[in-house]
Amino acid sequence: RIFAHTSMLLALLNTLNLVLWASVWYLGLKVYGDLPDDANVPMQFGIYGQINWTMKGRAWVFLYPGISTSIFLSSFVVLYLPKNGDNVKKTTLDITKFLMAKVSLVVQAMMLLILFLTPTMGKEFKELPAWAPSGLVAFLAGSMSMYIYSMAVLESLNVRGEKEGKDE
Repeated sequence: RIFAHTSMLLALLNTLNLVLWASVWYLGLKVYGDLPDDANVPMQFGIYGQINWTMKGRAWVFLYPGISTSIFLSSFVVLYLPKNGDNVKKTTLDITKFLMAKVSLVVQAMMLLILFLTPTMGKEFKELPAWAPSGLVAFLAGSMSMYIYSMAVLESLNVRGEKEGKDE
């Protein structure tokens, strides 16, 4: 195995995901109660955190916990995929699980940040800090690059192993 403590680290990431997911729902319910019925809920943020467009009605605030839930559940679907096959396939699955846990963690954090920055007392949403959307994009791009690189390394090791097996 490439990672000695894979299951422990993955369990830590998924526990953190669970805590953030519950926090998103808690904050979503709290924000819903604080917003007026005709509040403008942002649907899209620009790369510098500005609000590009909104939807009228406070019920739209549940879009954020909904997105959070779908990503959270999909990370658990990947988590419980069966580990069949050789070590390369098991390692590939572990790397995929780490990627999904990291993506889920970032999405949970972004949804929490959006809801956290919503003022109470029936006011409107604020813009996000400029670092948040660009930081999210940079983190996801880095994670995907690392995932692609890891898969390429595993495939090259697998091909090399198959060639050495044929030579014997």
